[in-house]
Amino acid sequence: MTEDNEGFDQGYIIDGLCNPSYKKLHLSVALNPTCLFEHKKVENIIVAYLIPTEFVLNTNNQWKNYIESLDEKTRKGENALSKTGHKSIENIIGKLIDNDEPRRHFFLGSLPEADIPNIFIDFQQIASFPLEAVETKIKIVAKIKRPFREKMITSYSGYMMRIGTDRYKGDERAEILKSIIDPIKLPN
Repeated sequence: MTEDNEGFDQGYIIDGLCNPSYKKLHLSVALNPTCLFEHKKVENIIVAYLIPTEFVLNTNNQWKNYIESLDEKTRKGENALSKTGHKSIENIIGKLIDNDEPRRHFFLGSLPEADIPNIFIDFQQIASFPLEAVETKIKIVAKIKRPFREKMITSYSGYMMRIGTDRYKGDERAEILKSIIDPIKLPN
């Protein structure tokens, strides 16, 4: 299926599939591979829900800690933010919007054709619906352009394929750090 064809495709933003957990979330993005749509092999459409930026920030520990570190007047916008404060915000938000590593949230930006402000995809808000049952109830409102569509799927795959492993702790960690740092000759 090409960018201009009718029908569904991976990366299409869909309206009409309400999130069972959060009824206000009704925009989603199709995750099924393009080839399955092309060959009409999609029995169930798999979607991830779009969520507002505020939700992502309210669940981000770095952001919450930063906001808590500000004095009350700065939090309310009564005091100007320092240069360091601007840099901190840029670092925290920059990590979220760059999509450089697989995370729970994928930044889409704004979709003016659908009047959607800056928005994220939440890879933990996933649902599957029988395509035949919902295809007349849903509306395609936008599509993620290439190569962002491929980056979104790469991020989704990376996020879902993570393997949790234990980290080195305590004395074992200290010994490893010491063995790496001690022989290094740092420039004066």
